[in-house]
Amino acid sequence: MDVGPLDSETINTLREVLEGEFDNLINTFLSDVPEKIKQLYDAEGTADVAALEMVAHTLKGSSGNVGAMALSGVCGELVKAIRTNSLGNAKELVGRVDAEFSRVKPLLEAEKGG
Repeated sequence: MDVGPLDSETINTLREVLEGEFDNLINTFLSDVPEKIKQLYDAEGTADVAALEMVAHTLKGSSGNVGAMALSGVCGELVKAIRTNSLGNAKELVGRVDAEFSRVKPLLEAEKGG
């Protein structure tokens, strides 16, 4: 099943519940993710499975929390690969996490102030 980059229901609920803090949440997410992606690349490159799992799991949750469902899904695939010891495609999955963030970032930026 193909999941769109953003879940509008989640975005609308966050905007309603957080009111003026919505933009702060999105800004924090957008500023934190590039460092997390760097950590994924570093962990994959050094075969640090524990760090890879921790960062992927963190990104999975935070992405889902802001409605970035496709990003959350790819992170979930990476977590599953780690937990089932199927790391043959870890590098590809980290690349997909990076690509999906690039896809969702402008969409989230457009949601601010809206």
